[in-house]
Amino acid sequence: MKRMGKSKKICLFFAVIIAVSLLVVSYVERFFAPIIRTMAVSRSEVLLSQEIANEINETMSENGITYGDIISFVLDKDGRINAMTTNIVTANKLKSFLALSILTRITNVDETELSIPVGNLTGISILSGRGPEMKVKVIPIGSVQTELSSQFVSAGINQTQHRIIMEVTSNVDIILPSETVSTTVSVNVVIAETVIVGSVPDSYAEIRVPIE
Repeated sequence: MKRMGKSKKICLFFAVIIAVSLLVVSYVERFFAPIIRTMAVSRSEVLLSQEIANEINETMSENGITYGDIISFVLDKDGRINAMTTNIVTANKLKSFLALSILTRITNVDETELSIPVGNLTGISILSGRGPEMKVKVIPIGSVQTELSSQFVSAGINQTQHRIIMEVTSNVDIILPSETVSTTVSVNVVIAETVIVGSVPDSYAEIRVPIE
């Protein structure tokens, strides 16, 4: 009888330990969940923004695409800029090609590049970068959207800098150990620019004009 009573006490003891452990784990999970979510989203957005920018710059460089391939000037009889035109075919091909290459690149982002040391979750500086790493996986949702826009910036007396900007938007799912978070990554990269000496044509004089 004493042995049976002792066994029951041992079982009760372990049952209490397990119950307390589960409560602690549940509490810690709820406490750290917002921190993990915020850190994972921030880390993912930074890494993907870098990957997108690198892909755009590498593609432009490898294919030798310049400002003159996208924009042409129409001059008057005195050699002054009368109008600016967009090479629609080149612009659309560039948008489509970059959308595909960017999607391919971010799809191949390795999970190890998005690992987060558990020590970072504590907020304690001496523990930053320490402890086991939590893997974060990023999955692009659908396709990457690309748009070209135009921007004019004053570059000095009677000079205007004209920039062609590639706007990239990608929706992604970030898979965490306990949940999946969706976010949108938006990146603007200057892909070509030139300095216009003299007045800017009225048809292109707005600060920001989408390139159709």
